[in-house]
Amino acid sequence: MAKLIPYFQMRGYLYEREQGLKANFKFQELEQLWNCTGKNVKLRLKRLQEQEKIVYTPGRGRGNASTITFLRPLQVDLEHEVNQLIKMDHLDDVMKILQIPLPSPFSKQILEKVQDFLGFRTASNKKDVLRAIAYKDIYSIDPRYISTSFECFLIMHLGDPLVLYDSSTDTIKPHIAHAWKKDTEGVEWTFYLRKGVLFHHHRELVSEDIRFTFERFRDPTLPNHWIVKNIANIKCVSPYIITFRLHNPNHLFLRYLSWYVLVILPRDIPFAEDQFISTGPFRIKEKHEGKLSLEVFDRHFLPRPFLDEAHFYPLANERHFGMKYEIIENKNESYHTKITVGVRFIVFNFKKCSSIIHSPYFREAIYHLFDIEKMAQELKRDTITPASSYFATRSHYLPKDRDKVANLLKKSGYQGEEILFSYKIQTFEPDVTWFMKQAKEVGIQIRPMYSSTDNQTRDDQADLVMGRDVGSDDILSFLDWFYNQSLLSQRTGLVQHWKQIQCHLENIEFEVDEDKRTTSMNDLEAYIRANHLMLYLDHPIEHNMFNTLMKDVYLDRFGFLDMRKLWLDEKHHCQQGINQSFK
Repeated sequence: MAKLIPYFQMRGYLYEREQGLKANFKFQELEQLWNCTGKNVKLRLKRLQEQEKIVYTPGRGRGNASTITFLRPLQVDLEHEVNQLIKMDHLDDVMKILQIPLPSPFSKQILEKVQDFLGFRTASNKKDVLRAIAYKDIYSIDPRYISTSFECFLIMHLGDPLVLYDSSTDTIKPHIAHAWKKDTEGVEWTFYLRKGVLFHHHRELVSEDIRFTFERFRDPTLPNHWIVKNIANIKCVSPYIITFRLHNPNHLFLRYLSWYVLVILPRDIPFAEDQFISTGPFRIKEKHEGKLSLEVFDRHFLPRPFLDEAHFYPLANERHFGMKYEIIENKNESYHTKITVGVRFIVFNFKKCSSIIHSPYFREAIYHLFDIEKMAQELKRDTITPASSYFATRSHYLPKDRDKVANLLKKSGYQGEEILFSYKIQTFEPDVTWFMKQAKEVGIQIRPMYSSTDNQTRDDQADLVMGRDVGSDDILSFLDWFYNQSLLSQRTGLVQHWKQIQCHLENIEFEVDEDKRTTSMNDLEAYIRANHLMLYLDHPIEHNMFNTLMKDVYLDRFGFLDMRKLWLDEKHHCQQGINQSFK
């Protein structure tokens, strides 16, 4: 299949200029498209002609256009190849085709074909397998670097932290550690470990593995270093007893230990992205560019999941966002749920020294101009949840006053210079276009700039960046939002305000009284709003569809399905599938 990828790349590239299955092109175009030498271009064209895919007619004279005649319409070729690949169960190769910039209707048709082969089904070897498309690239599953919600979802199934946080009861539960104690000050914490907890390579977990795991985060340049920065030292008292001593008392320390990045890794195996040896209920079976497969770990210390395997097919397509489940048959037995996940926002790039965004008057003008309810009404959006806070439970709509904008722009000294507005997800494009119109009406010149989630260079150039944080509605997500160096809030800089922000953050971290901690969180967000350091827009709502045949459906803190508990009614088990996509 890999041999046909260049063919479909060429077809997608030349599709707009095709007339009667013929297209003219310059030879240099294919050199750039395929990133190869002219000699290799000629070899590929010769091979495609031998395969009866094309007829190639070279241009006469140096620099003149050549002609390719395709022997079948693109749609016919795509349908044939995709049907063959699906028949052979090569969905990873289908995903590679979907990565190619093809005309939108054709990509949609391929996805529709793929949907019927996704879901929860029993394979020929009697294994229960979940197959899903992940609309994200997997950049890293090293806990020191992970930042996307899908990566978090993966390591929460591949590994285990010391303790677990139960959001439904707001309590900490034993996990790898079955018991613990702390001194009266909350500085020294001792944990007692389960015996017989095995890593995926079948060695027993002991206290030295826990110390090794935490020591991996010691480098202060790591994005997730903040989670361990208050730990002064770690002492392995015995193989099953470990003690942490903190620099400052922290009564939230148990919550820190439950954070997803602190899954325990073995000290005797070098970390490898394609293996991820840990203790979780699933382990990596296969990992390559087009597919990630997990299989159940039968020796896990908790009851075995009902699922045997999970296959994920990464599809880096920012037009898709969300998580959907659908039983292919018996749709009349389905029910819908919706969950608010994360927050959408605009950050100002304070690291861009010459930008007008350093003026508080200009930032306030943007605040009044971007009226999320007005936008939703004019774009005919469904019900939205306006955001005034990181937390959906604390948010409410703050009225905007457009009449203030002209005077604020005058005070800011804005002279009509171009404002670069970067956005992280392509589905944000209509919102950015709407805002450009509002800005133009008051004399602000906006230039939009799509910047995928891994394109930090464009973010550095931008004045404004629109993004989304898929965190959970809890205090650790809030702290991570400010401390994690890979997130936009840190990357765009809050230099001149950081001392004040850090003071609030430390009050949140080290306060014993929960009411006072909540007050500190409110004070920090009030400070952000008063200075318009970032603009919270709305809290996106994810819609899911489940069938009544799906049992024990639980969603995690990021809105993902908990694979430890999912199962289907056995009498329909072999016939049903679940269509789903992961953000």
